Amino acid sequence: MSGDEEDSCSIYNFTRDDIDAVNLINWYGNFKNLSPKTICLSIPPEVLKYLKSDGMVMPQNTHTTAHVNIGNKEEDDDNTSWASISDHGDDNPPPIPSEFLQQLRQQQPSQDANGDSEELWERGSDSSGDETHDLREEDRKGGEVKQFHEFDSLLDSSIKELGGAVLPKVNRKSPKDATWIAFNRSLKCYNPGDIYLLLKTSDIVSQVLEDPYRDCSEEEFLGASSHSSTSTTPYILVLKEWNDSWGPDMEFRCFVCSNQLTAICQRDLDTCYSSIVNRKDKLLANIQNFFVRNILHQFPVDYYVMDIICHPNGEVYVVDFDVFGLITDPLLFTYQELESFYEDTKNHDGASDNRVSGRSTVSKPFGQPCLRFLTESRNFRGRKTTRHSTLSNDVMTYMRQSLSNA
Repeated sequence: MSGDEEDSCSIYNFTRDDIDAVNLINWYGNFKNLSPKTICLSIPPEVLKYLKSDGMVMPQNTHTTAHVNIGNKEEDDDNTSWASISDHGDDNPPPIPSEFLQQLRQQQPSQDANGDSEELWERGSDSSGDETHDLREEDRKGGEVKQFHEFDSLLDSSIKELGGAVLPKVNRKSPKDATWIAFNRSLKCYNPGDIYLLLKTSDIVSQVLEDPYRDCSEEEFLGASSHSSTSTTPYILVLKEWNDSWGPDMEFRCFVCSNQLTAICQRDLDTCYSSIVNRKDKLLANIQNFFVRNILHQFPVDYYVMDIICHPNGEVYVVDFDVFGLITDPLLFTYQELESFYEDTKNHDGASDNRVSGRSTVSKPFGQPCLRFLTESRNFRGRKTTRHSTLSNDVMTYMRQSLSNA
């Protein structure tokens, strides 16, 4: 399918029952021993209200990793490497990348003709002349969000229990579209402030909070669904332990159609990993065996997507489940391809190893899944992240306040 054609998924229309099934709180208990350690916290009404509100204001006395460490960061340190992020240890979050400091320091106090400093971060974006607008004074008059003492304490203790760093989610979705704002450019969070910053900036999380069932098939709302769903699933903050030893070459996405493992692909869309190419047959066998022994007929719906970690030692772990449908990225596949794979496995068998445009698809005999991986590296995601290349006014205001308080 060409890049201009629109993908479609006619094989299955997911419903509210599918959304409920893939919410982590509903499946983690059954697969706890096969998954990374996770803590689920009910989001209190006041925190939920804050997350749904407009604007980029952090709760009182809540700081991000950048704020905590900014006073110790040398401005001319251009040698920060996030490839070695785990070397800093859980109790000592890594330093701030210098490109962020440069972007923020450009708007640090400047000198007027008399040599006096102009505190730009204490002024509104359209301040001029004597029209100074002190943002912190405005906060004290009611714009500031109160501190969530009990919930912050619960977050701190949960992060500590999970090893000092976590990956946050709300129900089934992570704020992966907000990593551009994080000072480590990832979902790795060390404290409540890191979590709030990602959740408040994420459009994905905002959509879940607005209506978790917004993408369900229209037929369900007309009462045509074969299931009757009266979900009362609450909003849950999910904290997963962060494991630096799990690299992107171990991450795979599996597609299950009618309880059949139909296709598997690597999750990284940019990089060719020799470790995947060299062990493709063993990978396929390990994932297939894991699915049959642990997942098949154990999950409550028949069509779904499953993210896993497949370790070189053969161990496989469940990371996430998601719905089978266009709202879940098919990565190296299209849903039209997935439908054809499913139909093919029902009609004939055979084996092939087809290489097209830097991708390799390994098809095994009847009843077995297709494995797809990259055979050359590329920059697939570059065009998708350009809209985040500059920081919004609200975010820049928050960050400048953090700098001034450091």
